Amino acid sequence: MRRTLLICAFIASFAVVASAAVSAAPVTPIYNNIPTPLPGNLPSWGFEATGTQEFGDRVGFTTTARRLVSVTQTMSSWACQLGHWYDADCATTPGATFTHSVTMNLYNVAGTAPGTLIGTKTQTFVMPYRPSTDPIHCTGGRWYDGTDCFNGKAFTITFDFSSQNLTLPNQVIFGVAYNTTHHGYTPMGETTACFIAPPPSGGCPYDSLNVALADPATTLSAGTQPAPNDAYQDTDYSSCSNGAIHPFGLDAGCWTGFKPATEFIALQCHKGDGDGDFGDKDGHKHHAKFHQDSCGNGGGEVADDDDSGKHFQSTSTDSATYNSSADSETMTLVGTGLDDGVPVGFTMVAIDYHGLAPAIYTLTLTNGRTFTGTLLNGIVQLQ
Repeated sequence: MRRTLLICAFIASFAVVASAAVSAAPVTPIYNNIPTPLPGNLPSWGFEATGTQEFGDRVGFTTTARRLVSVTQTMSSWACQLGHWYDADCATTPGATFTHSVTMNLYNVAGTAPGTLIGTKTQTFVMPYRPSTDPIHCTGGRWYDGTDCFNGKAFTITFDFSSQNLTLPNQVIFGVAYNTTHHGYTPMGETTACFIAPPPSGGCPYDSLNVALADPATTLSAGTQPAPNDAYQDTDYSSCSNGAIHPFGLDAGCWTGFKPATEFIALQCHKGDGDGDFGDKDGHKHHAKFHQDSCGNGGGEVADDDDSGKHFQSTSTDSATYNSSADSETMTLVGTGLDDGVPVGFTMVAIDYHGLAPAIYTLTLTNGRTFTGTLLNGIVQLQ
């Protein structure tokens, strides 16, 4: 198989970060195989060199925070403005860039195969050419980052999924897809200006664009590797068996230590729901209903009716906080509302012991009315 030669394939560019706040909820990496700090370059898989249309991996998530915000993919650019990395005559104006469209596909897992499509995102990114050959510090036409010599340049691109409202399952298979002169799902062809440009042109930069790889044994800082020896690709000839894989599917057995350098970022979503009867130590009862979703639109809502006929209804929620311990979850809502039609402030606290003990509900109003009771019937679910 050609992987031994091509594993160091070409590409370069600097980080293009897409940002979008889906809500006020904090974000967290749920899978991360990108080394920190990012080195000058990484091993990589080049689509033009390997006849590849799409390339990716199967990854797992250990947290329940899976409302997807973004996916960051490390790439490697071996492209030169003039000359070529393999001729040792690469010349690039510092900071020079090119643009190219890349797609990130997310699939459900069906056994060991890609299942139905969960979501897809295509973006056009600004990518860097690799720096010029440094014959003083390096051999073989490589560039110098001040410490080491490299053929390609590592950089990251970030796909913004924040508007798609995707909650990921326990595992996904992802695939990176883009077009080169002869490969990709819609090849660029041989009539483009970059392809027909005469020397000393560096040719089409996307032909020297690769997906960067890293070893999870040393770089994985979040998530899991359910298939540590495998990759997924659509390729004309460069598989573990030296054959074609069509359509995008499992390429088993020869990818240990060489996995896409990818990061998934998700919202840390919390949700609280309650609807039930609560009793205090003096025999008083309240029926309370509440809801809050930190990743949903709007704030929370609280309604409370006591056994004397008083009614409280929230009108706005100013803050919602969640705290976890080994055996319980606590949600605190603070806001304003109407108590029998009179404006008041409120603080509501709910504690869910996950069935180990009855849930506790507390409502405190700024007019002095307060209640703390345990769940008699109904539900309290915090997560």
